[in-house]
Amino acid sequence: MSPGEGPPRGARDSPATTGCTAAGASVGPPRVDLGEFGVEASVSFTAGSDSITVANAGEFGHTLVVADESGRVLDASPLVAPGEEITFDVELTPGTYDFTGRIVVQTGDGRLVDHYAEGMRTTVVVGGNG
Repeated sequence: MSPGEGPPRGARDSPATTGCTAAGASVGPPRVDLGEFGVEASVSFTAGSDSITVANAGEFGHTLVVADESGRVLDASPLVAPGEEITFDVELTPGTYDFTGRIVVQTGDGRLVDHYAEGMRTTVVVGGNG
């Protein structure tokens, strides 16, 4: 996908329901995959302190930002270089969160492309501990 092209409409609008395991989903540590204009979250989050694996498949460095329903930023990962993955610790209580990527790049023709505005976000619903 080239800068300025967003994902297909609707591709980013499905919340990842967490605190459960979806059919066919792998069980393991929580994981978030970042790429240009996309954030995909695993379904293995539960309330409490979690170490999340954050992987970057994009061509630019990315930061995972965790915000509550009101948009208040609760935490942010360090910058994850292209092709790298890190472990990021976050405390989540039951509720709904926005997991976003915040990066703005300038294209060769001088346009600024905001990855968040282009759909680099997903909604995560965290269930209780059991």
